[in-house]
Amino acid sequence: MSEFVQGNLNTKEQVSCMLILIQKKLNMSVEQASDFMRNAIGIKA
Repeated sequence: MSEFVQGNLNTKEQVSCMLILIQKKLNMSVEQASDFMRNAIGIKA
């Protein structure tokens, strides 16, 4: 995820905005979008 690498996901607000964007663009639930973002940046939760 280029936004993470570029340092654009440093605050809770930025992460929330990205989750909303993922939800809308990919038609996902909050849980699905969270899992998608974790996988995209390599966080194993």
